[in-house]
Order: sequence, then structure tokens, then C-alpha cells
Amino acid sequence: MNPNHMDAVFVLMTAKWIVAELIRLFHGVDTATAAAAVDALVDRTLPIVWEVGGKKRVLLSGLTALEKTLVLLYSTPGGISESVLADWIGHWRASVYRRDVLVPAHRRALVDYDRSTGVVVLSPTGERYVEENIPLEI
Repeated sequence: MNPNHMDAVFVLMTAKWIVAELIRLFHGVDTATAAAAVDALVDRTLPIVWEVGGKKRVLLSGLTALEKTLVLLYSTPGGISESVLADWIGHWRASVYRRDVLVPAHRRALVDYDRSTGVVVLSPTGERYVEENIPLEI
């Protein structure tokens, strides 16, 4: 990993922690609620993600469907529905995407995939995977 990228990740994580603590203290909420509020505020602009017409596209070629999914989740605060993710990465069949990408990612704790709602959320393990294994610049 690029040392400058590691510095930027450290600064971002430290700033998130400080803001979450301020939210927790001033609004009297638990740590998880404060962290979720900060995550919703953080806009991760990634050079490899292009937004056009309300859709996001991963511009870096050679990534697997799992890696594209993780990058899209990383760039979008909160959860995304499985149907939107499948559309964004260009997967043609939702059942195959669910079976081959989402369920294995959930088992590896890279994402939380709620089958009842179809919402997929990136886990801290998934965040670390993206930051350590996927080049986020073109």
C-alpha cells in the first residue's frame, strides 16, 4: 500500500472517531449510532467510481464482481439494495449475483447481506479489504 494512502486513511479514521465522539457526547447517543451518523456524512469520492445518470460505475478494469461490489459499497454511505448493486456492476441475473457474490461476501464478513430486505452494507472487514487490496485511483 502506498504510504501516502496509509496517511490519508489514518487521518480520515482519526477525524471520523473525533466527530463520532463529539456527536456521542453532545447528543447523548450510543457509540454505534454516533458512528453511523458520521459514516452517513462521509463522502468517499473515489477516482475509480464514476457517477452518471444516477448510477455508479467502476472504471478500473480487471476487478471481479465481488471487488466491484465492495468498491461501490465503499463509495456509498449506508446500505444499497442488491438489485441496485447488480445493476451498477452490470450483472445480468440477480439470483446468480446473490449466489456467487453476495452470499459468499456475507460468509466472509465483508458485507452484511440481509436477505429479507435485500440491503447490503459494507462491514469494517470489507472496508479494510478495499483499502488494502484495491487501487482506488485510475
